[in-house]
Parts: sequence; C-alpha cells; structure tokens
Amino acid sequence: MTNRTLSLTKRLTLDAMLVGFALILSYLETLLPLTAMIPIPGIKPGLPNICVMLTYFAIGRRDAFAVSLVRVCMAGMLFSSPVTLLFSLCGALFAFGGLLLLERAWKKEAVSFVGVSVACASLHQIGQTLAASVLYRGTAILHYLPLLLLAAVVTGALTGWLLNLIFARTQKLIRLS
Repeated sequence: MTNRTLSLTKRLTLDAMLVGFALILSYLETLLPLTAMIPIPGIKPGLPNICVMLTYFAIGRRDAFAVSLVRVCMAGMLFSSPVTLLFSLCGALFAFGGLLLLERAWKKEAVSFVGVSVACASLHQIGQTLAASVLYRGTAILHYLPLLLLAAVVTGALTGWLLNLIFARTQKLIRLS
C-alpha cells in the first residue's frame, strides 16, 4: 500500500468515524426534552456541529463538507421528516459558508472556536428560516428569526466551548501525516 493510499484510507476512516459520532450526537439531541425547558420549536444545541468543525479545522474543507452533508442526510432520514431534512440541509449549507468565511480569521487567531460556532449557528438559523419562508411562501416566519438568533448565540457558544475543550487532544489523534 502506498503512502497516498494509506492517507486516503485514513481520511475516509476518520470521516466515517466523525459521521458516526455526529449521528450519535444527533440522536442524543432527539432525546433531549428541550421544548419543555425552552418553549421555542426547533431549538437544538447543535452538538453534531462539533464533529463538523473538528473535521474542518483538523482535516480539511472537503472532508468537513462530506461529514456535514452525510450527517444531515442520514439524520434526516433516521430521525425526522423530509421537510426537516430540507431545512437542516439549507442550514448546514449556510453554516458551512460561515466556516469558509471565518477560516482565515481563525488561523490568524482573530476569532475563537466560540466565535466561529456562534456565527455558524446563526447562519444555520438564517438558512433554515429562509428555507421555511420559501417553502411556505410567506415572510411571517421571518418574525421568528430574532428568537432563533438569540438561541444560536447560546447554543453556538456551548458547542464552541466544547470544541475548545476537545480540539487539542483530538487533533493529535486524527493527524493525517
């Protein structure tokens, strides 16, 4: 086996492992009784996004995009409805755009994982809200956006903080070279 084949095999294995972890976190989110504590439908902590951001910053963009896309599609098929899958997909694409925009700032240490996570959580909510607005052909849903953005700040800060706790340790484990 050549070094290139080994590297590709290792990347594919790591990506699959990270998708698996993200799916476990997605499932755990379905078990959390958040609507009992926070009476806002659709609010989730976004724990699977830890896996996407870890993949993005430790392995690379393409791998993170694949992990995000596969996780959203699989979680949508396993734990939700087609409409929820559509909303999640739109949110994930917006959030990934945030990762692309903030990568340089993160490398220059101008923004932390918490900042990146809050921005991406906010973009995720914007993407979902726009998808709902288009699907339901109305702008009334946009009035819900300020509450969703407030929740995104809290949940994004939580996931960013958790990523800060695990990044250094996991980065050593998943180094490709």
